[in-house]
Amino acid sequence: MPFTFLQPISSATLADSYKPQQLGHLIRKYVEYESFPDLEDIKIAFFCIENSQQKSDDFRRHFYALYSGNWHFPIADLGNLIQSHSASDTYFAIKELVSALLKKQIIPMVIGGEHHFTYGLYRAFDALEQMVNLVSVDARFDFGNEQELFAENSYMSRILSEVPPGTNFLTILPI
Repeated sequence: MPFTFLQPISSATLADSYKPQQLGHLIRKYVEYESFPDLEDIKIAFFCIENSQQKSDDFRRHFYALYSGNWHFPIADLGNLIQSHSASDTYFAIKELVSALLKKQIIPMVIGGEHHFTYGLYRAFDALEQMVNLVSVDARFDFGNEQELFAENSYMSRILSEVPPGTNFLTILPI
């Protein structure tokens, strides 16, 4: 099961107390010493790609402090994906995790990581066999040479070279 790739959130991260209307109170969390959350009615699930424990903790502290609006979308925090020593292993884990969420009709959110992990995220949509819309908000359009398809500056060229018919792609470059 792909969720075994995930590490639970440290209980120290959850030291803050949240009001009943704050996301930190409402979100189902995968916390150390507890079982993986039930995803039965979850609509949105996220995990952080861990390259710095402090960054994911900071994200959670700010995200959990937000107040919910007039909507009911059950959310789950699935913990952290620790980067492998191999980029291809991390791509595989991202692809499997996101694909499993999509099959459960859960909207995935991937927080953190590096630009080139977009490739693993993109490949998660392969099994759906439907139109994919990919939006990249970045300061540069990352193209590289063919010899470095997994290099930091060339993941986008690999995605574009593998785009099936019916895929829409948009990149937003700041002015």
